[in-house]
Formats: sequence, C-alpha cells, structure tokens
Amino acid sequence: MDKKQAEALYLERCKLFRDTIAFKKPARIPYYANIWTWRWTDAGYTVSEVCHDYEKVKIAMDLFFSKYKVDAVVDSGVRNPFPLVNTLGDSWYDDLGKEKFNCDDKYCFEAEHLDAMKENFLKALWEIGQFKKFPNAKKYTPEQYAQAAKSLQELFDVRDWLVHDLARGKYGCYCGWTPNVVGFEVMYLFFRGIKGVSLDLRRNPQKLKEVCLAIDEVILEPVNEKLRSLPRGYDMEKPFDEFSLMLAHTVLSEKQFADIYWPAFKKYIDTFVETGKQLFVFSEGNWLRFADFFDEVPRGVVALQVELDDIYEVRKRNKTITLCGGLQNAVMSRGTPQECVEMAKRAIDTLGQEGGFILSENKMCSYPNDAKSENVKAVAEFASQYWL
Repeated sequence: MDKKQAEALYLERCKLFRDTIAFKKPARIPYYANIWTWRWTDAGYTVSEVCHDYEKVKIAMDLFFSKYKVDAVVDSGVRNPFPLVNTLGDSWYDDLGKEKFNCDDKYCFEAEHLDAMKENFLKALWEIGQFKKFPNAKKYTPEQYAQAAKSLQELFDVRDWLVHDLARGKYGCYCGWTPNVVGFEVMYLFFRGIKGVSLDLRRNPQKLKEVCLAIDEVILEPVNEKLRSLPRGYDMEKPFDEFSLMLAHTVLSEKQFADIYWPAFKKYIDTFVETGKQLFVFSEGNWLRFADFFDEVPRGVVALQVELDDIYEVRKRNKTITLCGGLQNAVMSRGTPQECVEMAKRAIDTLGQEGGFILSENKMCSYPNDAKSENVKAVAEFASQYWL
C-alpha cells in the first residue's frame, strides 16, 4: 500500500484501540501481537545474528508485518542490541551463539547504598551506580564515550525507522514502547534486581520505600506533569497515551503492595483520569490477588495485559479495566490453525462484544516453539475480518 493508505489504516487501527479501551463497541477487536524475538527465527535468523546486526532487525520486522495482519505489536523490534552494549568493552552479556546468550546478574547498587540513593538519587547514580554497573568506567576515554553516544544514536535511528517508516509508514501498524514505571519497578528491574529488593523488603523496608519515593520524584512525577500540560483527551495518533510495566508486584504481598507500590501507581493512574487519557499496563505473573486495589479505577482508563490468570475469571472480578490476552501460547504453539481461530473467536465473543477487550497472546512469544507461523497467520487473518 502507498503511504496515504498506510496512514489511513494506522489511524483506523488507533481508533479501534481507543474505542475498545473506552468500552465503546469497536468495529472489530484489535489484535495486539505479544510477539518478540520469535520474529527473528521466523525470518530464518538466529538470535545471535540479529542481536549484532540492525539490518537483520529491519528485515525480520519487515517480513513479520508482510506475513501477519496484526494491528499492533508490543515490541519495536530492537531487543538486546549488542552493538550498543559492547561499545565500551564492559558488557554484561555473554554471547552463547544461535538462540541464547547469558546475562550476568549485575546491578547498580548494594544495600549499603540505599541512604545515598534516598538523599540524592541522581548523584548516587552518577557517583556509585555507573561504576558498580561498569567497573571499568573510570578508565573510559573521551573517545570511548563519543563512540558510545554514536552507537546510542544509531539505536535510536533504527528504532525510529522501525516505528515510523516501516510499521506506520508502510503497513499502517503500531509498534514500540517506552515504559514509564514506578520507583519500585526501577529498583526491581535495574538498580537492585529481584534478589536485592527481596532482601531489602525484609531487612530495610522503610529505606527501600524512601528510595522508591525519591525515584518517583525524578522519573514518574515529570511524566505526570507532562500529561497535565497536554490538551485534555486522547491523542488519536496513538492507540493509547502511555505504556507502563507491572512486573515487580510478583515479589510483593498485598500488604507490601499497598505500602510501597500502589500509592505511586495510583497517583500515576489518577493523572490519566484527571486528563481524560488512557494507559496500557503490560503485566506479567498473577494479577487477581491485587484486584481490590483496581476497583477504584474508573471504566475506560486502563488496559491490562493478562498473563497467568484466567482472563475469563479476571473479567468476572473486574468490569472497568480493558483486558488484553485470550490467546494461550500453549495452543498457539501446539494447536492447529482451526483450534487457534476458535480460541480467538471464543475470547472475542465472550469478552469483546461491548469493548473492553484486546486480543493478544498471554505470554511473550520469544522462542521458536512459542508459536507456529500458520497459527499466528490464521489468528491475524481472522481478527482482521471478524467484524462485530
């Protein structure tokens, strides 16, 4: 299709998402493909090949959009970019070839650094965090930093091409994510890791909470302020206004969630309520045990990825959040195309007749056996033609 046709299709797809998140009956249910590095092997490459070569990233993404009629895909296509992480010669990745690599459990801070993080988070990041993460950083030359900056810009350029020129400009499809997360997620994902925050929750819960608040002030509060500065209502050139992650809740009890996670996340969600905007939350693990907290979220504001919980049980429990899922990876990987289409039809008929449902795989499709090509093609074709 030409650029004009692609742009019209892109805006049509954005409206499908907007309507369904708002619990307005859409023309059809959008298919938001939770498909990640599976695309690489589907294109005939190994994981190692694509991690080292941006041109292969482009080819694999182009092939994916040409084969499958998805409305959107979660990942922008650039994942584990070795050209960037290897620039300074201080990588924490070991390339094992073909389909895998090893990532060291290497984080920026120890428990002894919590006080410094609480007092001045950015200063601690510059004076402690970067040297803990990159032990050789004190030896980096200006030329190495310049090369790293150049490599980072190359990554941005590739991502922009994938998102704007390829996905939107050629196929009328949305892709890409830039998540905004609460402070506890930052600690869990980057600064202390799963083991670190789990120990902090037992040994230093108050300090951990104070550090998370300090991070929220630096990272999340500017996002809230930006949202309030924009015109009220949706940006119809996007399927939702912002993207967030909910991963770290898996290590928390309900009491801990209420104390250290929910206050910041609720404040973030309240900003969307206040400004008339919509938030997509990519969640992993079980969510139902935290459902009580979300009862106060108004209808039509939040969309949530459902992974381990039964999505039909989640709908019975909550009537105000748009649910994303319905496609079991076990069926997508081992079932027939007809079985996968029947699974998609059941989800749409049961959950999506009045909006509030987005079709997607329940788990990230990352490895070759996570799905069959013919099954993805059958589901995408069905969803593109199943008008409500």
